[in-house]
Amino acid sequence: MPAASSRPLREDIILLHGILKTPFELLPAALYLRSKGYSVHLLGYRTSQGHIHEIAEKIWHDMKSKHLDNPELRLHFVAHSMGGLVVHDIIKNHVPEKLGRVVLWGTPLQGCEYADRLNESGFWGPIYRWLWGRAGQDLQVKTADPERDRVISYEAGVIAGSASINPMAHWFLKGSGAHDGIVPVARTKRTGLADHLILPLSHTGLLVSPIVFRQTVHFLRTGRFLHPV
Repeated sequence: MPAASSRPLREDIILLHGILKTPFELLPAALYLRSKGYSVHLLGYRTSQGHIHEIAEKIWHDMKSKHLDNPELRLHFVAHSMGGLVVHDIIKNHVPEKLGRVVLWGTPLQGCEYADRLNESGFWGPIYRWLWGRAGQDLQVKTADPERDRVISYEAGVIAGSASINPMAHWFLKGSGAHDGIVPVARTKRTGLADHLILPLSHTGLLVSPIVFRQTVHFLRTGRFLHPV
């Protein structure tokens, strides 16, 4: 009988963007990760496709159509902002057989005051609800989401930004502590995270930072970020 193959599993990464973004914003990260030997898949969605769970089901369908649920590969996830909540929903409902590690950039694991205050604004509220759709409602701190109190059961690390270039953040995130212009650092934490790293970057800056890319690869390989940076 021939010996069982000892060939290592192929390591693939699914890259997911945040709300009102497109896969195009993740191209710098995709190119870097591919240079490190990973097979990278850029999957996209439209905010108007529904609540976060509905978007997650759409992404899972796309994954299956591309055979990314294949047990012959080890599947990692890297996601920006709301994309991390989509990843969480996918893993909760459809655990990939060879799930690898997960890196989240600026993901509001505990909701985001920015979403609450936009929604409550007399001027910005209608625009927010039109642009951000039902998924935007899921991002609000006031939204009752039992997942926020549950321990993360997979190997995940978060990179949070603490620098803002958003002029509206002064009003919408007043009193929220350090933030990246959209998401407060405190809202990127949840019990069960393997590691958490704060960098002086804006929410958008997380998408293009070589330091973020290097730290992401280090976590994918070791399960920890490099401290200090």
